[in-house]
Formats: sequence, structure tokens, C-alpha cells
Amino acid sequence: MWVDEAWRGKGLGRRLLTLLEDQAKGLGYSVVKLETNRLLHEAIQLYRTQGYQGVTPFVEEPCADYWFEKSLEC
Repeated sequence: MWVDEAWRGKGLGRRLLTLLEDQAKGLGYSVVKLETNRLLHEAIQLYRTQGYQGVTPFVEEPCADYWFEKSLEC
């Protein structure tokens, strides 16, 4: 997920993340997993403020420095 700099700070990333979570729930998933690069400070902050927890790497991704997951169960 990436938001162009011109659109940052308008809540678009948060809305996209909520849509992703809603779609995942609708498909029966109980967890969302994400990874990101250490240079993407806004993404890291967004994931943390939306309840994502840091986890050990779950996929080999040479450009990723952080891996997150969030339970979708109430």
C-alpha cells in the first residue's frame, strides 16, 4: 500500500487500510499481515496506531525491514 505524497495527511492511507481489513474479514480471514521498509516512517506509524503488532518475518522480502500483523477477531 502506497499513497502519493500529494495525498498524504488526508486520512487516505487509514481509509485504505480499513477497507483492506473489511475485505479480509468478508473473505473469512482472521489476521492481516503486512511488511514495510524502514524508510517508510508514515506506514510504520499508521500500522502501529491501527493496532498492528511487530512480528518475526513471515516471508522473504529483501526490501522489508518490519513485519506486522493484526487480528481481525473481536
